[in-house]
Amino acid sequence: MSELLQIFKKIQPPTQDSSGTEIFSGIPVPYANQHHLGCDKRGRPAILLKVLESDPNAPVISLENLRVEHNINCRIVTPSGKTISGAFSLIHCTSENESLKSYFLRVMDALLSSLSQDPTSDEIARSVDELALLFMALRKPSSKTIHGLWAEMFLMVESAKPVDMLKAWHQESSEHFDFSSGFQRIEVKCSANRIRSHYFSIEQVYPPKGVSALIASLFVEQSSGGKSLLELWNSIRDYASGNTELVMKAERICMNTLGESWSESSKKCYDNELARKVKKINTKQHTSFKNYKTDQRQSFLRISVILSTEGPQIIEKDGQRQKSEPSFRLLFAPNITY
Repeated sequence: MSELLQIFKKIQPPTQDSSGTEIFSGIPVPYANQHHLGCDKRGRPAILLKVLESDPNAPVISLENLRVEHNINCRIVTPSGKTISGAFSLIHCTSENESLKSYFLRVMDALLSSLSQDPTSDEIARSVDELALLFMALRKPSSKTIHGLWAEMFLMVESAKPVDMLKAWHQESSEHFDFSSGFQRIEVKCSANRIRSHYFSIEQVYPPKGVSALIASLFVEQSSGGKSLLELWNSIRDYASGNTELVMKAERICMNTLGESWSESSKKCYDNELARKVKKINTKQHTSFKNYKTDQRQSFLRISVILSTEGPQIIEKDGQRQKSEPSFRLLFAPNITY
């Protein structure tokens, strides 16, 4: 669980009169004592940042669930009753939804840990921009099925090297492969009916010369006793802990994918034991792809392939692989059945 979230649960809303000034119950952020974690009268979380040189021209951000203002006078009432008054940069979650408040604190945990001891206005602006983009994604429709996202995250969490997989994870849904590292690619396909029938783009079937493309086919069935997307998401956060860039990469991909359905979708559970029966296929060696012919005029087409039951193909031959790049074959966990 997020450190800020744990602390926030212990803070009670302020009872004092604000007298026209923003007032919060709050305590110093443990790893950045000059900043404070606050709670307003309605139980909503806020981060109050002490900035040495505040930019008077810094823009105000006002979104449906997020408000950011700079150089604003606030009063912070500590648990001991002491009052701290001053000008702060205020990052305020304006939603009373518990899931959204928790999400705000998780993201702020990562962003605050990346700030320098005395952050500049530019540092604050970059962090605020990242946070604002995530909150803006909450208003957008989902960009792909939750099955597909769950399958990609499951493969990461179950792999032998989740951090390497996260580094290789695609930034945009328009990319041809879900994971890319050097000369290696992985495309994750999933099926909800236990038939390995998948659509492939021509680029996935015929990757560039010198590139090894691996298809990971998973069965993804909803199951109340399985793993939720939120559980996988939290596991990835834990693996990336301490690396703000990777944490924020995961947040961006998940929020941009799920959009306005993020809260409901993240709670859905899928059968992780069934998903472990991954079929691993090399597109250059598997007969389903060998028998398909194309030319440049067909490059815009998508093809449907039912993967046969023949044995899995190996991405490498005779144990030979490029030492300069991590091998995706080694990233899969030994407890996954191929």
